[in-house]
Amino acid sequence: MTQHIVASKLSKFVACACLTIAAAVVTGCNDGSTGPQGATGATGATGATGVMGPQGLQGPQGPQGAPAAIATVYVVPGSGGASGGGYLQLVTANSRAELDITCNYGSPGDNEAFWFAGSGVSAGQIAIINQFDGKPLQAFNDLAFNQGGQDRATVSGNPQLGSWPWHAVFTANDSGTLTRWDVTVTGSSGGNCTYVVYAFNGGTATVVHP
Repeated sequence: MTQHIVASKLSKFVACACLTIAAAVVTGCNDGSTGPQGATGATGATGATGVMGPQGLQGPQGPQGAPAAIATVYVVPGSGGASGGGYLQLVTANSRAELDITCNYGSPGDNEAFWFAGSGVSAGQIAIINQFDGKPLQAFNDLAFNQGGQDRATVSGNPQLGSWPWHAVFTANDSGTLTRWDVTVTGSSGGNCTYVVYAFNGGTATVVHP
């Protein structure tokens, strides 16, 4: 009887010990530290190009370009009339400056270019530039009303421009408003003269044959 009781207690003690060990094992598995982070994986392949988006809105309109020069041909008689010959009269759009280019005017061989000021113009208001091919630039700033022909174009100091043909550019700068005439003239002493004029902001042109 005593042996049976001892055996029974021993059996319970062993069972309790086994449960304690099992609990300790389970607790140890659940209580471990987190391992180190693994290395970053390789970059994946580039994806396909997406679909093109819709076209953007139209941008604002750019500024207007400068007006183009327009070429016109004029023929001035080189004889006849009250004075014999004539001249081409070029006037700025605001009528404040006038350029006259003669053709046998008054006498055979007359070949000149000079300026007149319009009403109300005083010296210093309009700058004049005469530029002949191969010649020094001629600049003036004294154009004034009621002073007759001024700011004459010259060749080697001579107001007679010599034999035809010739080419020159004439510019009037009226307080920032530019008028430019690009002129080529062919002619002969006592004969007609042909003028090819490219006008930039050029106003009017008149053939005068008094």
